[in-house]
Amino acid sequence: MKTAVVTVENDSCCESPIEDDSWKLHSFCSRHSNFKHPTTVGLGELDKSGQPTIHDVGLRRKLNVGTAFILSYYEHGEGCWSLAGEGMQCRFDTARIAGLLVWEGKPGDCGWGLSGPDGQRSFETTLEARAKNARATLEVYNEWCNGHCYWYSLHEYDKTTEAKGEYIESSGGFIGEEHLLAGLRDVIRGRDIEIVVAEGECAFLVEDALPMVAAVNAGKAELVK
Repeated sequence: MKTAVVTVENDSCCESPIEDDSWKLHSFCSRHSNFKHPTTVGLGELDKSGQPTIHDVGLRRKLNVGTAFILSYYEHGEGCWSLAGEGMQCRFDTARIAGLLVWEGKPGDCGWGLSGPDGQRSFETTLEARAKNARATLEVYNEWCNGHCYWYSLHEYDKTTEAKGEYIESSGGFIGEEHLLAGLRDVIRGRDIEIVVAEGECAFLVEDALPMVAAVNAGKAELVK
């Protein structure tokens, strides 16, 4: 079995996860690159309950069926978008009405995929399912906004001499620690490789998962930590 060293660094070229997605996020903060004034998306002043008045009939319909959501934003060191009223709610660091998430694709394509007991897939388009979709989108988007984007490269490694050997593979665009680890496991699955050393600015993200071993048992690749 080959031993390998993985180099993990921040990926400064990672594109926004919603760049080509049907969800579009509009921030009401003029410091953000995706800034839009609330009035340009159909919102008005806050009413007595603290909710924004809705002037646009189409937007009201979208909010009712879950193809649009008003957002809150928390920032203290790092930022965090959430559906309005969810996430971190701090009197000092949270803007309760901070942005708008809008689905710009076909309404029937906005929902949540389900797996049945027989393995068949189904698709739910209820308000709750669409809210779940929106939360998952925001979770990845928050990771990207906070710079949790990574790339790795793999080289053969001699444990005796501690010397790098031949290049094996590299890849980038991983948003979040879990995505990075899943990518590393996928690349060594089915190969005769053991990752024994991690280096680079973000090596700490994978050190706890070492050694990462691709073991082949009866023709089926299984990953062992």
